[in-house]
Amino acid sequence: MIRIETARLLMRPFEATDVDALHALWVLPDVRRYLWDDVVIERDTAVAVIEASRISFAERGYGLCCLQRRDTAGLVGFCGLRDYDELGGATRPELLYGLAPDHWRRGYAFEASAAALRFGFEECGLDRIDGGVDPPNERSRRVLERLELHDWQRIEVKGLPADFARLTRTDFESAAYREAPYRLVA
Repeated sequence: MIRIETARLLMRPFEATDVDALHALWVLPDVRRYLWDDVVIERDTAVAVIEASRISFAERGYGLCCLQRRDTAGLVGFCGLRDYDELGGATRPELLYGLAPDHWRRGYAFEASAAALRFGFEECGLDRIDGGVDPPNERSRRVLERLELHDWQRIEVKGLPADFARLTRTDFESAAYREAPYRLVA
């Protein structure tokens, strides 16, 4: 199983034993507001997301990971890549992340996302990764801009507006954060 270490974080693929911790994170009001359009999801939804990520790792080599600080064992959040349906029905990898509110404003979203992008381009051979945010979510938009995603487009997802940007392999090759500390652990 792939694990990624950054300067401060450990990222490991979702496991079935993570369902309660992830569900608890995903129903927090400040997390679900943008992640689940403010819907309190059922535990079965968390189970389904974990299973879909497990299948994605097996079939595509990427998926979603739990985030932990390297100096503690608790869940900080999650980050990784998942497939989404772009306009026109094409499936593309999308960067997705979320943090527990008590871990906001520490740079963890940027650090984990940079590692996920690097993994996607360097280890999985992807040519393009997209990222999306709800329009009012300015903090997440700033993270994506700092990661150098560009060509923003407003689209409608499930009847709601969403802003999407992209990062290509060529863009990534010249990104300043590309050399940040990052290590794959077996």
